[in-house]
Amino acid sequence: MLHAMLLAIFVMVVDTTPGPVASSLATYEFGFSLNQAGTTDLQHTLFIYKVHDGHVIESTAISEKAFILQAAGLEASRANPLGIDLFEQYAIDDCEAQRDSLSGDYVFRCSALNDLWRLRYGGATSNTSSAGWAQDLNAPGIRQQIILQAYRAPHEDHWLGPYFGAKAFALLKDMQDPAWVATYRDGR
Repeated sequence: MLHAMLLAIFVMVVDTTPGPVASSLATYEFGFSLNQAGTTDLQHTLFIYKVHDGHVIESTAISEKAFILQAAGLEASRANPLGIDLFEQYAIDDCEAQRDSLSGDYVFRCSALNDLWRLRYGGATSNTSSAGWAQDLNAPGIRQQIILQAYRAPHEDHWLGPYFGAKAFALLKDMQDPAWVATYRDGR
């Protein structure tokens, strides 16, 4: 009896929770920054980010063509190893690539990527199709920066980014919603 009681006390005292869990492996994610690409005319930069525990630990800039082909699952990518059409998965309209039957080259487009500059830059008038959505000429206003924070990792506090993974695709999708654009642009 005494032996059973001691065993019961020992079991209650010994902590049986598992030790520290090994941290997860890094993943590769598609993403972008609202920083202007250094050597191109693009007002943003597209990346494949290496992410560990929600932190970008490495980034590789890629072209718009590579981003679209890889995200559409038409070109091998470490950020899309299963070759899934991520534009379809995240319901992003007007982002696609197709092989031209005559030339064999890919024809691609993505209006959401073409509109990324609008998040950062404002225009003289907000009613023209060529105007940006930002409150200020070269930066989003404070209210807009708060909106953009929802699409970044919590520790990433600058509106330039990085934006990656599911949150980046959510932002691309939301940018296609006129109500979201009105809220971002005008606060309505």
